[in-house]
Amino acid sequence: MPAEGGEPRRLTWTPTLERDDVSDRMGPNNIVLGWRDNQTVVFRTRARQWNPFKGELWTVSTNGGTPSVLPVSRGGWCSFSPDGQQMVYNRFFREFRTWKRYRGGQADDLWLHDFKTGESKAIVQDPAQDLFPMWHGQDLYFVSERDANHQANLWMQRVEGGPARQLTTFTEFAVKFPSLGDSGIVFENGGLLRILDFATGQVRPVPVEIREDLAVGRGSVRDVSKETTGYDVSPEGQRMVVGARGDLFTVPAKNGPTRNLTRTPGVHERDPAWSPDGRWIAYVSDQSGEDEVWIRPQDGSGQPRQLTRDADTYKYAPAWSPDSARLAWTDKKNRLNVVEVSNATARVVAESKAFEIRQFAWSPDGQWLAFVQPEPRRFANIQLHSIASGDKEALSRAYERSKDDLADLVRLTQTALSKPDRTRVMCMITLDAHGRDIIQKMLLEGVTEAKAFQWQSQLKQRWIGGEAQMHIADARFSYSYEYLGNGPRLVVTPLT
Repeated sequence: MPAEGGEPRRLTWTPTLERDDVSDRMGPNNIVLGWRDNQTVVFRTRARQWNPFKGELWTVSTNGGTPSVLPVSRGGWCSFSPDGQQMVYNRFFREFRTWKRYRGGQADDLWLHDFKTGESKAIVQDPAQDLFPMWHGQDLYFVSERDANHQANLWMQRVEGGPARQLTTFTEFAVKFPSLGDSGIVFENGGLLRILDFATGQVRPVPVEIREDLAVGRGSVRDVSKETTGYDVSPEGQRMVVGARGDLFTVPAKNGPTRNLTRTPGVHERDPAWSPDGRWIAYVSDQSGEDEVWIRPQDGSGQPRQLTRDADTYKYAPAWSPDSARLAWTDKKNRLNVVEVSNATARVVAESKAFEIRQFAWSPDGQWLAFVQPEPRRFANIQLHSIASGDKEALSRAYERSKDDLADLVRLTQTALSKPDRTRVMCMITLDAHGRDIIQKMLLEGVTEAKAFQWQSQLKQRWIGGEAQMHIADARFSYSYEYLGNGPRLVVTPLT
């Protein structure tokens, strides 16, 4: 196709292979490699090869016609001398393989083929990969992983031989898919286009500005009946709310109008839930920029009201309590949450260390929330949360988790720890056992007030990555320790 744009013209017809897709690990069956001259395209194909490692180099005229094969047994990336009488090429094609820093027997070298004599010989050999040859005057540019970091960078050496010289020194990302021009080489690196200027030897970014006609962003009339994402039925069964393509609609069971409640093309509303009293539709919306729980009148009148704020993850599955006073929902941080509709007060009622809490249900009186709590290393448990008296069950779960944590620390002492690390872990066991006993005491006393939660019960120790860490509520910091002779004399004091 013309560089300035226009209709593409097909040049080749080749048979379909068993492995004939773009994502094949040996690369596409047919891939354009470059130009032999201004009228001849060079491409690689496996059309005559049963072995996917072997591809042949072919050429075809831009005017069409019968392609012709180049007289080498196999090939990959290639480049031609200015007079077109010689070609430097890779014998393997491995750019779509995960062979970064490969040093094995199939590491690519650069070969030179003379079309007059028919002779082929290796001219650039190194244990590292040498790829993407580009012939420019008397110089040969290529990509190699031979530097100290084993990272793919641009290199150059004279065609007749001599030492290779490194031109770029990228360490984080590889140089990919370079293309030779008259005054430089453009290539991809770290998702950006860059160019190596021959005159200055400097690398600079290539500014890319894509100007388009915004076809997919234009307003249009869409049939969203096949793009529904969620629904709920009204209490009396006369209407249903449906989420479709980011908007919320209510539709009649038989006769009546369809209402678009939201009409917000730039906002995504989803997971609608009809309140049991029939007045409200609850849903999740990113109107604020983050996923939050909102409600709005079911008849389309009035304004929506935001119930949650300061979102830190993906919310989903809002569910009304039977008295329409509260909403529960779950999220991608493995938490089960409840919000009061009257004052928008939200709280976390449960959290799992293992997975998301996806199964939950309200009691008929709306005073209890039952849910399935995923647990690490054992079967899930059914838990109850009391709306009226707080969550004593949460304290029971904390006690069970504290026993698991203590067992983990004990098992850690059976491993090969250094003497200082063993001392830290033993101190952590003492503190963890102390915290567990306090939780057990509060359980036995049946505490119901927040002030009963002594500071020690919120103090947890973790051994993470070979470092002792202290967790207090949701703060964490590295833990040193104060060790006075032995465990029974360990001093525990409140934090100030």
